[in-house]
Amino acid sequence: MRHHHRSTYAVLDRNRRRLVIDRKDHLALRLARQGDPEPFHVEETATSFAIDWKGLYRIEGGTFIFTDRDTGRVTATLGYPTDKPA
Repeated sequence: MRHHHRSTYAVLDRNRRRLVIDRKDHLALRLARQGDPEPFHVEETATSFAIDWKGLYRIEGGTFIFTDRDTGRVTATLGYPTDKPA
């Protein structure tokens, strides 16, 4: 579990995959795939919250690349709104 940063925000791509990303540490948490919810864990208190990040992301040109922490699976998405996450 890692506490969030101010650079954490959600994005949605054209394939209905919803992610929360942390731009500072390049962490990613997939919330949905093909519009279907994915399991995730967030702990919240009155003053903060922590996220169980599921993987890492990087951007290469116009491609968003996600690496799953548990499986090592790498997925690349072309046409992702890469002008925002960096």
